[in-house]
Amino acid sequence: MKALRNLVIAMVAFVLIVDMLTGQLGGLVVALVALLVMLTSNLHSVLVAVALPMLFIGARMDASPWHRDAGVRVMVGALVVLAIAELGPPFLHWFDQQLAAYGVRLFGSRS
Repeated sequence: MKALRNLVIAMVAFVLIVDMLTGQLGGLVVALVALLVMLTSNLHSVLVAVALPMLFIGARMDASPWHRDAGVRVMVGALVVLAIAELGPPFLHWFDQQLAAYGVRLFGSRS
């Protein structure tokens, strides 16, 4: 399993190096941002539906002196997931618009 993980990491690194050397890193960034925009838009309701109950459970655990540490960890995790769910899609839409406005020349593309 570790060898497979190392193979995948090596292949991703090879693709990134080849794209950077040929000047096509901009197209890769555009494709990645478009994929992330679709993913965050589709997962927004699921992330919120999971984060809010976990925030409540963490607050209930925080009230107990024996489980305070675990309650704080659950609440912090839920807050991070909630922040990503709420701030992720607007940021990615803004970044997608900036790429459309300025082009992919920012990332070393020759076009």
